Amino acid sequence: MPTRALTLALLTPAVAGVFLLGVEAVNASRIIYGLHVGIESLGGATQQDAQMLLAQRFGIFLDTPLTLTGGGVTVTRTPRQLGVQINTEATLAQAWDQGRSGALLSDLSAQLTALVSGTTLIPVVRIDDAVFAANLADAFRAIDHPAQDAALLWDTKRGEIVRVPEQAGRIVDRAMIRASLLEAAASLKLPPAIAAEEINDAPRLAINDLGDVETRAREVVSRAPITLKAGDTSRQVTRLQLGLWLTTKPDPATGDAMLILDETHVNGFLEREIVPSVNREAVDARFRMENGRVTTFALARDGQDLNLEEARAVLTLELLGGTAREITLPVAITPPQIGNNAAEELGIRELLAAGESDFKGSPANRIHNIKVGTARFSGVLIKPGEEFSFNTILGPVGPQTGYKPELVIKQNKTVPEYGGGLCQVATTAFRAAVYAGLPITERRSHAYVVRYYGTPGFDATIYPPHPDLRFTNDTGHHILVQTNIVGTKLRFEFYGTADGRKVELVGPRVYGQKPDGSAKATLTMRVLGADGTTREQTFNSSYRSAALYPIDRRNPLE
Repeated sequence: MPTRALTLALLTPAVAGVFLLGVEAVNASRIIYGLHVGIESLGGATQQDAQMLLAQRFGIFLDTPLTLTGGGVTVTRTPRQLGVQINTEATLAQAWDQGRSGALLSDLSAQLTALVSGTTLIPVVRIDDAVFAANLADAFRAIDHPAQDAALLWDTKRGEIVRVPEQAGRIVDRAMIRASLLEAAASLKLPPAIAAEEINDAPRLAINDLGDVETRAREVVSRAPITLKAGDTSRQVTRLQLGLWLTTKPDPATGDAMLILDETHVNGFLEREIVPSVNREAVDARFRMENGRVTTFALARDGQDLNLEEARAVLTLELLGGTAREITLPVAITPPQIGNNAAEELGIRELLAAGESDFKGSPANRIHNIKVGTARFSGVLIKPGEEFSFNTILGPVGPQTGYKPELVIKQNKTVPEYGGGLCQVATTAFRAAVYAGLPITERRSHAYVVRYYGTPGFDATIYPPHPDLRFTNDTGHHILVQTNIVGTKLRFEFYGTADGRKVELVGPRVYGQKPDGSAKATLTMRVLGADGTTREQTFNSSYRSAALYPIDRRNPLE
């Protein structure tokens, strides 16, 4: 008998040890058994499964409607709408770390406790204060009467700074709602409703707190007019404007009154008086070929930008912290990508290809539009690898950009519209791109055969934003576009660095012609690379009868 008892006594620790080691082995690649996050059981789940379970549970919690009551008003909001955020990754990391500290005895104890008694973690939760405040302000707008801090105000009648006294208020208790949300998030279980009391809302600043800032505000106003300079622009800020700029708020650190600039008034002045004269985009230099040499015909220009936030910071420092009567605002300078001296390094050395068309017989407005549109493209540089978009470079088309009404194909009719004739420009650009062997990424033929473009199949129609004419510069160097008009002949020339490619065209071949004028056409571009590779691209065109697009000369623009 003593021997049996001794054996059991010796065996029990061994069994316990084996059991604990077994628990650790089972938990080795899983969330430890018995672990919960709120009401969600994760025990035995892999990390991937646990992440999915948490994401689902958090989503349910965040998007479940919750009833809020306060001051006789009842509203429904979800925790997500109230700014509650639960970090799935951080919560999962905490769950995974349970029982994995690296200390054997401590880890075994944690795993055994979870298995026997259960272990519950609180999710990693935060509330976005701005979202929380804005949503509840909207929810309880009808009954909330927030306290009003004492403040400085510009009295337009008296023409001076005056103090406005504080006012106490009453609001629905935000702190109680916030605490209830955090408590619910800890368990991931929402209550049926949250009932909040109305509480007194005390102002943070009293009228007697404004003495020092009032003195400072009067000193600032006394310096008017203040001259603001930004680049070459100069504007004056009057006494009235300065007075409207000044306001107060409690110092976040001390609670004392501090003088600040009103963002709305300052931004309004800057956007109205300075930004239009200062802000501009950088302009690249534009070039042309003359007698075999590249020359600059449109100079590059730096871009400028007045950053409102930085400008306000400078104004705050100089107006409220100094005695300046003249303040220079920071203007960010953006250099152009292509400067005036960049022609040589761009690799513009020789004519790559040219496309031509003839607009003989065009009416006066069509000729005018062709000339206006063509001018947009002369001197354009296409970067290596860049996709050229005809419509992007063309820009807005209307009377404000110099165009006149002329016939266009639109909605099964041929009608007058601003810019009629621009397809002549697009067709010519398309031909130059094809002769240069460039990959065409977007091109559409006209709805019916247009006599100005000669043999069908080598035309391109555009109508911003689509259809567009697009192609890619795959030469490895910049391409300079140059245009010219001689008589009724329009020509697009592409200059750059030849890469040894040869271009062969098959067609255009017209087929399927019918008495009503409808037809089909095909054109194939075959590009033979210097390395021996061959690339082909075929352009199929389908033209309907022009009779299907009757001319309506009533001007829809009037």
